[in-house]
Amino acid sequence: MSLLSSFAVFVAAYAAAGRTGTVAACLLAGFGLWETLGITLLIDAAQIPLYGAVLQAAVFRIKPTGRFQAWIRHKCEKAQARVEGSRFWMAVFRLKYFSIFAVSTIPFRGGGVLSACFFSLMFGISKAAGTALILAGSCAGTCLTFGALVLPVRWLYAL
Repeated sequence: MSLLSSFAVFVAAYAAAGRTGTVAACLLAGFGLWETLGITLLIDAAQIPLYGAVLQAAVFRIKPTGRFQAWIRHKCEKAQARVEGSRFWMAVFRLKYFSIFAVSTIPFRGGGVLSACFFSLMFGISKAAGTALILAGSCAGTCLTFGALVLPVRWLYAL
């Protein structure tokens, strides 16, 4: 299989099952940890500017008017009051850099690059710092997923 078609298979696995799908596809193709890490980091690195641009465009271009604006302002104030009264969310805001790293480490849907980009924008972290944190989390998540998929198979093979 050519390199381009292999990469297309890995991107399709990423689209279908996220980082876990890509790691599984790389394992089935016979790649080791370093190749798998490089492929997933390349895919994640390509997504960060795309998601960042979409989220920034959505934040700066959506201008609600009239009653809808008043309703949104009321909901935002209510949510902010709940956040300020919640120990959990105050801890998240205090640990914002770790939060971005941790969210980008999650290999399942609901975590990953998109959620980490959203957190980075929400916390007001610079693009360079946000990208570095997201890629570090992606690297850690890939290694954890690789270990979770490989180690049980090796353990069963040893029996």
